[in-house]
Amino acid sequence: MSLNKLHPRLQDFVKDQKWRDLTDIQKKAFDPIYQGVSCIIEAPTSGGKTEAVLFPLLTRISTRKTPGFKVLYIAPLKALLNDLALRVLPYAKMCYMEAFKWHGDVSQSDKIKQMLFPSDILLTTPESIEAILLRKANWREVFSNLETIVIDEAHYFALTERGSHLMSLLERVEAGIQNKSQRIAVSATVGNPDELLCWLTGNRSGGECIRVPSTNTKERDFKIRYFMDGGLELQDSLYALLSQKKSIVFERSRTFTEETASRINERNLESRSRFPVKVKTHHSSVSKRLREDAETSIKNTSTESLNAIISTSTLELGIDIGELDQVVQIGGLNSSGSFLQRVGRTGRRVGRPQFFRGIVC
Repeated sequence: MSLNKLHPRLQDFVKDQKWRDLTDIQKKAFDPIYQGVSCIIEAPTSGGKTEAVLFPLLTRISTRKTPGFKVLYIAPLKALLNDLALRVLPYAKMCYMEAFKWHGDVSQSDKIKQMLFPSDILLTTPESIEAILLRKANWREVFSNLETIVIDEAHYFALTERGSHLMSLLERVEAGIQNKSQRIAVSATVGNPDELLCWLTGNRSGGECIRVPSTNTKERDFKIRYFMDGGLELQDSLYALLSQKKSIVFERSRTFTEETASRINERNLESRSRFPVKVKTHHSSVSKRLREDAETSIKNTSTESLNAIISTSTLELGIDIGELDQVVQIGGLNSSGSFLQRVGRTGRRVGRPQFFRGIVC
């Protein structure tokens, strides 16, 4: 694929970033997406999947002068939407378009403005789509020129009750506007892409699986330690693991997350170490400001930055939180998919292994 196919402003961006070329998935996906083909986009973590979807869509819809949302971009979590917005909004602005992030933390006044003067791209969750259909009388008008629906981290939805709910919402939207939109599912961990394509397209014919296999075989350093109880020995082991490293610690619930963070802070006071383990929590009950503060702080490389975020599954998906040294899992996991997503947060630097420690009692 030639870079000349991109929107002129995106061509300038690629040159300014001194990219030698687009990634394999970006080149392979451009023509099918630009031509309106429904597809599965599967590529390794950090393979440029977001740009693989956005670049052809922005190039195409920039030629449209019709009002209303043209792209509906769906993600499973608010935190993931926040991270996506950091890239989608600037890319849209480059191409003289607008994008808007819609979820529970966004003010009602901003949402009202969107229903009057909709952006070109709407970033949202399934639950917010349902709220729009139920509460906004003019939803058919703002979606009337919808061209494409993108589902990020599609494996998180597929073959679950939430995925069924999402598909029913999309059918309601398309029935209301009497138009069949292009559908794109984005994922890094799909073992059965053909089945995912069937889920995505429903009873429609056609569709394409666009895959780029991983070319890097990462060294893996995985260990699981078992403790007879959750007492002092387990806490000593966790504290030692986190010292002077960048980590995410995944806990099983919001309550356990707060308890683990409290015990680490108590240990800091008791030890009076020159290198205390600085932690913050991240889950759905933490305010938007504090969640974003934790996400920003873990990326910081200064001595004052965080050592670890103690999180529920809110940091499992594709939120960019920088280069991590390790992932620590306390307790069991519900699925192999969750394990792969969490492990995939580490080992992104060249020459560094994927480092995972499981702690169970």
